Amino acid sequence: MSYKAKAVKLVAKLNRLTQEGTIKWDQGSPHPSVTKGSNDVVQLEYTTQYKGKNFRLYLSKYQNYMEEYDKFYWDETTVLEICNEDGVAIWTCPR
Repeated sequence: MSYKAKAVKLVAKLNRLTQEGTIKWDQGSPHPSVTKGSNDVVQLEYTTQYKGKNFRLYLSKYQNYMEEYDKFYWDETTVLEICNEDGVAIWTCPR
């Protein structure tokens, strides 16, 4: 199974476990490591634990460059990460 296929399977499983109520997500302020060294904007993050792993989910807004118009615009992406006990990402799900 490919790396991306495994990531899709993980996302589907977390989604199912959330819908079933097996896991609950806690809402909080973003960990400092999420935006350190960038201009990204993250207002909220959601965290949960499953099978001894810490998961973090958040919406990251960032500036992207449009070369044909020579200007920046805001874009966003959803990020799912597995974090260590200090809240630092050790794995990020591919987009």
